[in-house]
Order: sequence, then C-alpha cells, then structure tokens
Amino acid sequence: MIAGTAIAYAQSYALGKGAGWGKGWPPWRSQAPPPWSNATLPVAKWLHKEVAKEFKDLIGPRVEISEEYRSRVLEILSSDEDVAKLLSEGYNVTSVRPVIKAYIAADGTVTLKASQALVTLVKNGEGVAVALVDLEQGKVVKLVVYSKTIIEK
Repeated sequence: MIAGTAIAYAQSYALGKGAGWGKGWPPWRSQAPPPWSNATLPVAKWLHKEVAKEFKDLIGPRVEISEEYRSRVLEILSSDEDVAKLLSEGYNVTSVRPVIKAYIAADGTVTLKASQALVTLVKNGEGVAVALVDLEQGKVVKLVVYSKTIIEK
C-alpha cells in the first residue's frame, strides 16, 4: 500500500501532473491541506504532549535507584556549602538521576557504573538549580543555578 502510494506520487510528479497540495492532491482537488502539512503541526504537537503525559513513567530508560544510592547522593549534596545555602533559601530536591557510564574491557566485557548523579533543585517560581554529584570524590563537582530575575521600573 505504501509502496504503491509512493510510486503513484512519483509517477504523477514525473508526468507533470503536480502531485502537490492543490495540484492533484488530494484526488478530489480540494484545498484541504494534507495531513503532514504545517497546518496540522499544532495538533500533532498537542497530541504528542498528551500521549507523553499518559506514558511518562514508561518513556526512556527504566532505571530505579536504591534508597542507599539516593541517601548517599543527598548526603554529599547537603555537605556542600553552596547547595546548603540554596536549600536554606527554599530550594527543594525534586529529582536524583544517576549518570550511567558503560565501560568496555579489552575482552569485550561491558560494565555499567553510576558514579555520578544529576540532582535538580527547584524553588517555586524563582529558579532551578542542577548539581553534578561525584560519588567517588564525595563532592559536588558542578552547580548551575538558573534564576528568574525581574527588574521593575
């Protein structure tokens, strides 16, 4: 079916019959846009967003972290003075995501290791911070703070 459609499309284009929007497509020559046009793009984006909401727990890799891993990351996080300041200002930890690396040995053996974690901290309406925690070094190696600054005049 798809191959036949593609051949018919290519054939009509080669024969100079148009095969474009308003030029032989759709067959009844209406001016309705085809389903893949820019006119239907907002609907497609909305539909994708709605489907993603329904299956948000199933999309992406299914990695679950242990409470021991999470508590170790949070312990290192709270011992950092810059992060402690953010926590005292009202930021809350919203997610702890391991950074998983695959190591391949000379014999082809693959080992997965999560020696780092990305921690997201959010302060309602005012900012977001992301910290990279290294469990092997036992410290926060990077902290990026995105804040919303409003200057009223």
